Amino acid sequence: MQWADRLRLRWSSLRHRSRVDAELGDELRFHLEQQITENLEAGLTPEEARYRALRSIGGIANLQEECRDMRRLNLMDSFMKDLIYAGRTLRKSPLFAVVAILSLGFAIGANAAVFSVINRLLLAPLRVADPDTLVAVERVLPAGGTESEFPVAAFEQFRDHNRTFSGIAAWASSRLSVSLNGEPAELVDVGFYSGDAFAVLGVEPILGRTFTSAEDHAGQDAVAVISDRYWRRRFAGSETVLNRKIETKGVVVTIIGVLPPGFTGLSEMTGYPDITLPFVWQSRFALNDNGVHANIAARLSKKATIEQAQAEANVIFSRVTQQLIDPATPEDRKRELLAQSVQIRPAGRGDHGQWERYKLRLAILMGAVAILLLIACANVANLTLARGAARQREFAIRYAIGAGRLHLIRQLLTESLLLGVSSGLVGLWMAGWARSGLAALLGTEGSVALDGRVLAFTTAVSIASVILFGLAPAVRSSRAGLAQGLTGRSITRVLSGARGLVVA
Repeated sequence: MQWADRLRLRWSSLRHRSRVDAELGDELRFHLEQQITENLEAGLTPEEARYRALRSIGGIANLQEECRDMRRLNLMDSFMKDLIYAGRTLRKSPLFAVVAILSLGFAIGANAAVFSVINRLLLAPLRVADPDTLVAVERVLPAGGTESEFPVAAFEQFRDHNRTFSGIAAWASSRLSVSLNGEPAELVDVGFYSGDAFAVLGVEPILGRTFTSAEDHAGQDAVAVISDRYWRRRFAGSETVLNRKIETKGVVVTIIGVLPPGFTGLSEMTGYPDITLPFVWQSRFALNDNGVHANIAARLSKKATIEQAQAEANVIFSRVTQQLIDPATPEDRKRELLAQSVQIRPAGRGDHGQWERYKLRLAILMGAVAILLLIACANVANLTLARGAARQREFAIRYAIGAGRLHLIRQLLTESLLLGVSSGLVGLWMAGWARSGLAALLGTEGSVALDGRVLAFTTAVSIASVILFGLAPAVRSSRAGLAQGLTGRSITRVLSGARGLVVA
């Protein structure tokens, strides 16, 4: 790309400026000597030849400046000088710098922490193969809302009679009392996955294997795969875990594999269960108050759309619902059951169920931390205005030696940019520290990662903060003229702007 090549050229020229300037000077002097030689050959005296060559080519210094401007080196060089000067200026005012960076850093960190949860619930891809083709199948209730659980017969009909899915998986979860090596039993999160679920998700174990469709039938021995977390906690990460036995509800289960670390199944926030058995065992281990049900996920075929899959699923579900209705069911209940429909939505990103549960609390939190950021920006702008009032004499002297108002504004904005970047880094650190506390506040489980989207959001918030707290003080502080700055008459006007920010 041309813009990337130009950027690399400018950066290389800036890094090796002395060498580049020397090469440019040598080239310009070579052209000057060539022109002088041509003038001498035309019969001019040495003085006239040199004078005419300089006049035709122009001053070497001016040409060097023009070449630097063409490569945008002067702009980059000025920015680097402004940045160095801004660092020195802030180092001379450590109390101001610390207060400003911590104030903004806390506010930016709070925004980044809340956004990291929103990102995990809405945007983060699941740790499965090709998440963008993964969909969830849900029931739309006549009274409104959706339900993720289906009768197992509905899953079997979807699996056996669809033409729009390349694969379909069912799962359910429970908590069971599990005993290992005769030790006291402990409650463990247990999942039940259909035999081809791991193939549909595209997940490979790091040790052993996953169970097959053949093992997801009645009469087969009980086998299980375990999570990396459970493997490390209960078996110290030993490879001898394969073929070890665990016992739950009087059933001896053989461990045949370990799933990869970080795999969260189809729920980013609640995480993956510690032990997973074939789906056929759900009916044996279901709690008394829970019927046998199935959550359904599927992989769209290459040529199928969500609309086509939804239309086909509605036809299948309507047929299976009619078959499952007990003839003795009251008519109003029959109408209610037959009024249900199927909704298919993308399932490869975020955690839809947890988002529906927490979205109101997250919206309130996001509004609160946004207000916190505005307050922090106003406070830092107030400090910047007061600091600018104290620097009016400095600005006046810089006016006197030729600095323009735009240059002063650029310098003040560079100082604000340095504060914003430092605050953003502090904010990221605070967001990482606050993740566990925020998860506890919301009652969620699992990790909240600070990924590229959170980094981009934090960068955008930092830049917006620079504009909010830096632009107005920079413009106002640079308005004082030479006489006003030297006499101090502009300080009152700048401080009046600070008072206005306090009121705001």
